[in-house]
Amino acid sequence: MLFACLPSKVRFEVLDFYFRYMKKGLSLSSSESFTPPDRGQVAKGTNSISSYHGFTGPVHAAFPRSTQRTQITRSSSAAAYLSPVESQRKGWTILVGQQVTKILFNPATARPPSLPCGVWNIIAGKGS
Repeated sequence: MLFACLPSKVRFEVLDFYFRYMKKGLSLSSSESFTPPDRGQVAKGTNSISSYHGFTGPVHAAFPRSTQRTQITRSSSAAAYLSPVESQRKGWTILVGQQVTKILFNPATARPPSLPCGVWNIIAGKGS
């Protein structure tokens, strides 16, 4: 992987650039519902930076409180965004374990925001 070969200062600058880019394009306050570490976790050295997280979105993120709990449902982007609308959309197909190598955009909407109209070269992934 090319990224692993970069000197540490360059690696930091690349990560910093991508982090700023992700924050710009993604409203964290509307996408994530973060629960910070509790006092016991902080006392053991766990920390978090509140400005990196949102607190009102559908994807739940938290530090685990116990390793022995069972019957817990994990939050995911699929549960937060896809499941609520998949029965309401016509012609919606979700392919699991696939790789899209190119997203096709509608030429009629070439000026921003361009609208995707399909995908190219879907390759079957590994596993089930």
